[in-house]
Order: sequence, then C-alpha cells, then structure tokens
Amino acid sequence: MATRRIVEPGPAARDLRRFIERVGIGIRDAAEQLDTAHPALLAWLKGICKPDAYRRELIELWTGGTIPRLAWLSDRERAALKRMRPFKRAA
Repeated sequence: MATRRIVEPGPAARDLRRFIERVGIGIRDAAEQLDTAHPALLAWLKGICKPDAYRRELIELWTGGTIPRLAWLSDRERAALKRMRPFKRAA
C-alpha cells in the first residue's frame, strides 16, 4: 500500500486562499483571472505545488501586492538568496 505524504500549505498559499474568500469569487473565476486552470490553483492552495514565476508575478499584481512573488519561496530558497553574491573571477 502506497503512503501519501501530507503537505501543509505555506503562508503564501494560505494568504491567497484568504484573498480569494475575502473578494468573494470562486476558484474557477480566480483561476481564470490568474491565467491558469482551476486544478492548478487548487494544487497551489493545498500546498501540493507552487505557481511558476509568471503566475507568482500575476498573483502579486492581482492582489495589489498583498502576496509578493517572493512569498512563495521556501526557507532553503530564502537562505540561498541571502548567501548569493555576484560572480567574481578567482584571482
């Protein structure tokens, strides 16, 4: 018997769900406005996967900046961004 992994939605997914509920539209309408299919939007809201860069940008614009595109990053991704420095050739 296969084991299913339970995935907890991250803060950005929870915020997006709250935004959709607050503005009072359905998932299908929200998905259409975000240029995606409703099963994809449901997967984002459930934390199964994250939107691609284009749709993260759309979400930021659509929510008036309430959910910034970088809100979807994991802790590991945030840490890697903090460590990143511009390329420099070795002397």
